[in-house]
Amino acid sequence: MPISIIDNFNLNSEIPLDGRTVVNNTSERNSISYKYDGLKVFQLDNRNTYIWNKGTNSWDLESLPYKEYVCILNQSGTSNPTSTVLKNTLGTASWVYVIPGVYYLNITGGFSGTSPRINGFCGPYTSTSVFFGQKLNSNSYEIRTLSSIGGTELNNCLNETLIEIKVW
Repeated sequence: MPISIIDNFNLNSEIPLDGRTVVNNTSERNSISYKYDGLKVFQLDNRNTYIWNKGTNSWDLESLPYKEYVCILNQSGTSNPTSTVLKNTLGTASWVYVIPGVYYLNITGGFSGTSPRINGFCGPYTSTSVFFGQKLNSNSYEIRTLSSIGGTELNNCLNETLIEIKVW
């Protein structure tokens, strides 16, 4: 159970830990939270999460049981989708337009583990379109967009759409 979480603090402040360790927050792009089991820092610069290891008195890269690709996706016409990558631990990624409403995310060897299907609403919140995603093979993941009215595949609906794919 968390003792406290620091949501907002002075960007130039120092946070003492255990009375001897000081964490300097040097960028507004970083967030720091203190929990019962230690300090956790998420750095947007390199999109990694570090956990303070009290035993070794050093920062450890957080180890997760999966790898992931998280992005905000946009697409229009017959152009390849464009992404703002929020986190990518799978490898170098590229998006490809295939046919109306069908797009591939290609990452060499990125999907060699178990990857569940995903689905959701295409952004923004007023959209009447949905998306579905599934692993095609160890190198490609397919996203399909459909009109929720009529069920036809269509372009131009991936506007600020959050895509999150995890591979175990």
